[in-house]
Amino acid sequence: MFGEFPAFLIPEHHITSYWEFPAFALLGAVAAAVAILFQLALMGADWAMRSLTVPLWLKPALGGLCVGAIGIFFPQVLGVGYDTMEAALLQSMPLTLLVVLLVLKMVATAMTLGSRLAGGIFSPSLYLGAMAGAAFGIVTAGFVPELASTRAVYTILGMGAVTAAVLGAPISTTVMVFELTGGYAMSIALLLTVSIASATTRAFLGRSYFYLQLASRGLFLDEGPHRRVGRELSIGSLLRPPHATELETSGSDCMLATQDSLEAALRAFDACGLERLPVSDGRDPGRVAGILEQTDALKAFNAALIKATTDEHR
Repeated sequence: MFGEFPAFLIPEHHITSYWEFPAFALLGAVAAAVAILFQLALMGADWAMRSLTVPLWLKPALGGLCVGAIGIFFPQVLGVGYDTMEAALLQSMPLTLLVVLLVLKMVATAMTLGSRLAGGIFSPSLYLGAMAGAAFGIVTAGFVPELASTRAVYTILGMGAVTAAVLGAPISTTVMVFELTGGYAMSIALLLTVSIASATTRAFLGRSYFYLQLASRGLFLDEGPHRRVGRELSIGSLLRPPHATELETSGSDCMLATQDSLEAALRAFDACGLERLPVSDGRDPGRVAGILEQTDALKAFNAALIKATTDEHR
């Protein structure tokens, strides 16, 4: 409908030599490190915001304040960032700025999603990959200038590798990067970096960011200890004493029972959109036996999962 042209203005690019493939493999490892740090930052910000004892409406305000403060000095981190990515492709950004934007975009995205502001994962992953790839290209050109390809090659490879590792979709991401950039001439190099980045990230974290998100909501798409732990662990031992006002919530639809599983509790948190849920006494459904905190449920799930995994591999 809009024409067969890529989303980015790509300068002329080509792979200089096959001797450059070890550098592409190393870029895959660097992209994996960026993807791992990005996902840890997302999970860390989410955990910090869940644990923050302030009114729920104040959390987006705090996130917006932090992101806005970054944007005052580095407006390149705001928005989707296609203009900044295109500047990296056109070799118009210095190494120091590329590294700074890489770190700040990671922090800004984590704060945005952790504080429940609107945002996605795909475009920030492309952005981080572009910054990492362009920076890696500058460093590589400094060591072996006669063999190094143009910076656009490394930028495109970085975009594909980081995005594939974060999304957990190497083949789909490779096709999407081709369509976004029109860089079909480097198919083998892109598949190499994407494969290394995806495999390394999966070996370190075990699954993609979306699987981790779903698991925190009680939705386990993969078989293994996750589902067993979620179903076998009950919430009775995780309760906190209720406040006086919470004793009146026994008629609420968002109410658990002491015999409910941890999986059911995580799904209830997601369905109700709350961070604290009342729990009724199994023998007397009309009485509130305690309150379950979402952070307590996630802590118990993670601890049980680590123990189960350790026992299985002992």
